[in-house]
Amino acid sequence: PTPAPAPAPAPAPVAIAYIALSRSLGFKEGNALTLDLGHCAPMQHQPELRGFSFECAGAEADEHVLRHWTAMWLEAGIAESELMPDLKQRTFDFIAKARADLEYTSIIARDTAKEVVGSASCQLWAGPQPSTLDERILKPGTVWAVYVRPDMRRQGIGRALMQHCIARWIRIGCTAGALIYAYRDLTGT
Repeated sequence: PTPAPAPAPAPAPVAIAYIALSRSLGFKEGNALTLDLGHCAPMQHQPELRGFSFECAGAEADEHVLRHWTAMWLEAGIAESELMPDLKQRTFDFIAKARADLEYTSIIARDTAKEVVGSASCQLWAGPQPSTLDERILKPGTVWAVYVRPDMRRQGIGRALMQHCIARWIRIGCTAGALIYAYRDLTGT
């Protein structure tokens, strides 16, 4: 059996104070998850899931990502009228910049008929503050637009997409991963 990874170190007192201050101002936890890749059990091979294939894709997958990104917001309770009218162009511009500057890739899930049933957008993290630490200390990756078609859910596709994303982060030298997810409460309603 593989030994359990060592527990992550406790947050520094300054971090604890910052968290307490943020909470006192009304910030709440709920939509951000982080992963210390230094404490991740290494994957010996890419995860497989019977009946599905997974691939890193380029610009040919951008339409799928756009469709999934839009569906994700709508399923999270955002009305279509609340989406930016130029969502398509904004998304494609964002992806093009991330592809050029942040090692962006789309991870695509296909069923046996080769239909795209899910996707995840994987890249280096670019904010919200400037990167000031040596990459050996902190080089975070992030994932967004993780989506699986409703009729294909509960089969392990989302988990496999995330495992492929984690493997990608490790390949490009990330030390941590960050996931920010959407749900209606974030808008204050």
